[in-house]
Amino acid sequence: MDQKQFIKSLEAMGNEKGISSEAIVESIKEAFKITFNKKFEDECAIYKPRKKRVLPKKEVKLDENGQPIKEEKEKLADALIRCDIDIDKGTINIFRQWKVVNEDDLSDDFVEVSFDDVKDKGFQVGDFYEEKLNFDTFTKGDVTRFITAFRQCISRAEKDALLETFSGKIGDLVTGVVEKSDPHSVIVNLGRVSVTLFQKDLIGRETFKVGDSIKVYICGISKEDTNKNASLIHCSRSCSQFLQKLFENEVREIYDGTVKIYKVARLAGNRSKVAVYSDDPNVDASGACIGQSGSRIQTIVSQLGNDRNCKEKIDIVQYSPNLGVFLRECLKPGVVIGANIDDENKTATVICGGDTGSAAIGFKGANVVLARILTGYDISVLDDELAAEKGVTYTTMAEFEAQEKELEKEKYRQESIKMAENETKKQVEVEKKPEEFLGKDDDEENEDIEDISTAEAAPINKVVEENKVEVTPKEEVKEAAPVEEPVAKVEPVKEEVHDVKTTTTLESLEKTLEEEKKENSNKGTYHKKFKKTWDKQNHEEDGKKVEEDVSKPKTSKVMPVYTEEELKQMEEEEKQNSSSESEDYSEYDNDEYYDK
Repeated sequence: MDQKQFIKSLEAMGNEKGISSEAIVESIKEAFKITFNKKFEDECAIYKPRKKRVLPKKEVKLDENGQPIKEEKEKLADALIRCDIDIDKGTINIFRQWKVVNEDDLSDDFVEVSFDDVKDKGFQVGDFYEEKLNFDTFTKGDVTRFITAFRQCISRAEKDALLETFSGKIGDLVTGVVEKSDPHSVIVNLGRVSVTLFQKDLIGRETFKVGDSIKVYICGISKEDTNKNASLIHCSRSCSQFLQKLFENEVREIYDGTVKIYKVARLAGNRSKVAVYSDDPNVDASGACIGQSGSRIQTIVSQLGNDRNCKEKIDIVQYSPNLGVFLRECLKPGVVIGANIDDENKTATVICGGDTGSAAIGFKGANVVLARILTGYDISVLDDELAAEKGVTYTTMAEFEAQEKELEKEKYRQESIKMAENETKKQVEVEKKPEEFLGKDDDEENEDIEDISTAEAAPINKVVEENKVEVTPKEEVKEAAPVEEPVAKVEPVKEEVHDVKTTTTLESLEKTLEEEKKENSNKGTYHKKFKKTWDKQNHEEDGKKVEEDVSKPKTSKVMPVYTEEELKQMEEEEKQNSSSESEDYSEYDNDEYYDK
């Protein structure tokens, strides 16, 4: 065979079997070693002929207990074979080896050689003397042995590769494709290997067609070929772990650990019970598994077999550490009023009220069987009337509930004690090592405060130029002697007093007041509403003070609103009002009014 063709055939075989070309080369070497070893054993007639011979019975030796002692037969050593395969050169060389020992130490010439016989060839004690073998003496039987040994080595290498691939997938759900289906089994292709699901591994009477996708649970890998019909990888759909994995995939609270599964009891294709609980008192474990309007539980049930006439039912049970309360939950829809529990013998007698014993037992006893799997106790169910006739004593459910509340109180008390201890430990650590809890951020904040204080003090220090303080690093400040910082004297701010000069005098003001009084007495009310009082103001125009005599009112052209007759009547009414209500201006004549 050509070298390139040989390499290509190795690669093709490796891709088909899922193993490397190096593993195939090692299998070839191992097959050659096995073949030549068998060949040398036959040539030397090490084994006895196949004809049966009647041997005399040997005396059986007994030990101290009177049992026969098994005599261990010494197994003869195999021939030492070395196989050298060089793929680059395309050569196969096989050598038989003997270990070089001293003449006195020689015990088996099948694998050892005397030093005196090979010392002329330059060998020392402990070396291996080799002779090259050829294939001229190979017979048809030797070829058959080689093929058988090679197949065994390849299957072993394939099994090791599968173990490495699927060892991390044990306990997981894997999706495969149906290759073959019959009433007794289903063959599923998982990629590199095909597995067989027997009737006991299926859910009820479910059937599949070729090409259907199917989910299976990998239970384990068989390392020894104990059963030829069994597959290398054991898969199942009827085990309780399959149902548990479906819950983990569909219920998010179970996946993240908020809700935990205590145990799963399952009769595949008929009924199952799943006991769940949660450490968080605010979480409803059973409600989380059921889902809104039963959406989650319906999704899980739809994946349990495709037989419409026989659908598996699932009951969600609330787990309780109190066995009496847990029995009440497991035996629903039966109404449990009490139970007599024997912890030593693992038995429990449950008393049901209102003729609900049959409901607690279930159809064909399925309910009790699942309750036994969940609790681990042998359960027997009795009605209250039958229990009264037999005189069975039992503990009521009210007592079990009181025990459960006490357990919860004790649990919360222990948790509170642990929390208090942890808090005290933290406080002690803080008191012992307060500096360790001061982080880098706090140091930076302190440095920022110091920078701000120095920045605020900077303008004060500038006033006194003689007392300037140089800022030094923290280490230098600690070593240097304390320096008293000088206090800068701040001179008081002088208030500027501005003299305001006015052009008006008291006499002019009195004159204006008298004129306004006369005008008010002569004019009507309509002039009083729109009248504006004027004072002399100083205006600056182009840097020059201009005095305006505002005492003279500015005239403006206004459209007449009233007729002359109406104006005369209004003036007469104004005179009458002014005569009746005369204003007193005596206070303006006093000088104290202006001083204020």
